[in-house]
Amino acid sequence: MSWVAILIIGALAISAGLNGLVHLIFKLTGGHLDSGDEEE
Repeated sequence: MSWVAILIIGALAISAGLNGLVHLIFKLTGGHLDSGDEEE
């Protein structure tokens, strides 16, 4: 596996993890602040 593939996979994993963390934090702390603003 080349370092390029490792970088791409790492970036995808990090971005996915950050997305999950942001959603978790919003749900735990400020879920009521943006009710109806960003519904996916």
